[in-house]
Amino acid sequence: MRPNLLTFLLIQIYDLYAVKMLPYHLSGKSKESLSYEKFADSFLALKKSLNFSVTTRELDRYLWLSGQLRAWRGLPPWRKHHNKINSELRCLFESSDEKVQKLIGAVLGRSKNL
Repeated sequence: MRPNLLTFLLIQIYDLYAVKMLPYHLSGKSKESLSYEKFADSFLALKKSLNFSVTTRELDRYLWLSGQLRAWRGLPPWRKHHNKINSELRCLFESSDEKVQKLIGAVLGRSKNL
């Protein structure tokens, strides 16, 4: 096991949303499953490819949150709308608050200014 992988294993949440979002961000395609080692390699590759600084925890949270948002809306890499997302996130996504909607737009890459 690589040294960085051990630290990675202790911090990361290996879940459906992150697993689908990693390949989507790296190649525009999604995979239904990734081994944990491939997941870790892909996570580190995505983190290194960014042109800004982000912690491992921040990137993990982004993948989880953006994955749930895209699943709920039925956007790629999902093929259809999913109702089974975190209930607190669903309430947030359904909020009509302008600030919340602006942030959602940013997560989806649709906002120019925050």
